[in-house]
Amino acid sequence: SVCDNYLSYLELMGRLLVKDHSYVVALADFADPERAELLRDRLVHDDYMELAVQLCSRCGISAQPVWCAWGRSLLQLGMFEEAKEKLDVCLRADAVDRVSVEQIVNFIESGPPTPRATIELIAQQIVQPPLLSRVLPLETAPVNSTDTIQTIIDENISKLKQTNSTRSCLDGSRVDQCVYYLQTYGTPIQMIQFLMRHFLITRAVSFVVTNQLPTQVFVNYVVAICVETGEMSNLQAALSSIDGTLVGVQNLVVATASYLRTASQSTLLYQFLVFAKHHHAAGKMCITLFEEASDFPSRISYLQKAQTHFQDALAEMRSGTRTTPPNPIDEKEQHLEPATEGDLSKTINVIELQLEVTKWFATNQPKRFMTLFGSQKMKCDIAEMLLPHNFPLAQRIMVDFRLPHIQICSSCVNGMARSRQVTKLNELLGNLKGKLSDKDWDVVVSGVIDVFAKELNEPTSGDRFIKYLKSDHTKFSACVACGKLKAAYQLAVKQTLSVQTLADVTLVKNLAASRLQEGQDDGTMAEVVKLCTRFIAANQKANP
Repeated sequence: SVCDNYLSYLELMGRLLVKDHSYVVALADFADPERAELLRDRLVHDDYMELAVQLCSRCGISAQPVWCAWGRSLLQLGMFEEAKEKLDVCLRADAVDRVSVEQIVNFIESGPPTPRATIELIAQQIVQPPLLSRVLPLETAPVNSTDTIQTIIDENISKLKQTNSTRSCLDGSRVDQCVYYLQTYGTPIQMIQFLMRHFLITRAVSFVVTNQLPTQVFVNYVVAICVETGEMSNLQAALSSIDGTLVGVQNLVVATASYLRTASQSTLLYQFLVFAKHHHAAGKMCITLFEEASDFPSRISYLQKAQTHFQDALAEMRSGTRTTPPNPIDEKEQHLEPATEGDLSKTINVIELQLEVTKWFATNQPKRFMTLFGSQKMKCDIAEMLLPHNFPLAQRIMVDFRLPHIQICSSCVNGMARSRQVTKLNELLGNLKGKLSDKDWDVVVSGVIDVFAKELNEPTSGDRFIKYLKSDHTKFSACVACGKLKAAYQLAVKQTLSVQTLADVTLVKNLAASRLQEGQDDGTMAEVVKLCTRFIAANQKANP
């Protein structure tokens, strides 16, 4: 066996010296693994691949570096089928010192396709070692073969014309080679990462669908990249190309919408919902964008779009031609019943009101922004603010949202009274007249009187509103508040005699007497005291 080993070493040495006289090798080098590996690496560097493989076989050292380098050389030349044979040895699961598929893919991706001039130069030199060994085994390499040269040129030039993506640096054939290695030796995630790295979005989505990969993989490795690189329109086109109805990819549609919502990508989410033809969800997203907008033109535009989307959803529902998937895209509504015609009609009405409100604010209060989609308190504030300026709109808001009319009207007129806007106050009361019951009307007007008489200490200003009151008892209280005690006495005694009547007269008497003592007599206080005393004396026995 020792003799056989040395004979094989001599044969190998002879072949080596025939190829290159510069090699100085001793037989002992073949028997030493470290020296044999150094010789192997030199042969690889000088492109004597077949000799390097034979050296590894006869010296019992790893041939992995040789197969890998040989395969890379063939890849660089575009000899893809030949490269597969060599690289398969490195990539097999049972291979010693196995090369990772990422290394091969990265090598293919490491540079642009070989330029035409380079291919022609390589082809012209192919008949000369060491390049010959990159194409065919040494024993069978054709020398001075014009056909082989032209074949190499034609094949590689045609590959340069192929493309898969305007943003990819790889030609079509190199992409196909990467796909081959990833399909054969890689994982699904590695495949998707490669395809997205070269913006082959349709192929990536198709790969997800074909292999039924989890939606989270799709979100993490496709959707997130599309959002980051501004490729959402291409993602939409990819989903549509796979299934124009989107029914077959509905799980991906829902996952995409969920991701965009979680990532707070409001504009992209709206555009995606429009693409998915989910009119209801798109309309709701427009409302969100309306609330996020910073200028009135944008707010009005989003409201108009929302109105259109909800009208489309309503028309679709009424006609029975609903194409939107039955389950809502909005995860927050998964547990709720689908929207009814009544719900959609109500939302459309709110949008119409909000459009009018927004236009009014744009003209009259450009620095303020209030929405009917907010809290109940904000709706009340909007109605109160509009009452003096756009009474019909304020009235519609109060009716449609069932707001507390009396509370809003009272707050509004009281505020106007405090700011002494008497003219506008009278105008508003004119608008309210006939819209409220007598009882509610008296509550509103008496509030105005109290503001003037008690808060502003201007009883004469409040006095002029007493005539608007309906109830005598309310008028009595107003007269007392404004210091019109004689008028208050006359109103009290007009009532049907009762304990309350005597109480009212007694109150007037005490107030008049107090004023006399304080020297605030307007000339009628003494008379009021006498009248009250006489009335009480005459009727006290009847109502002890």
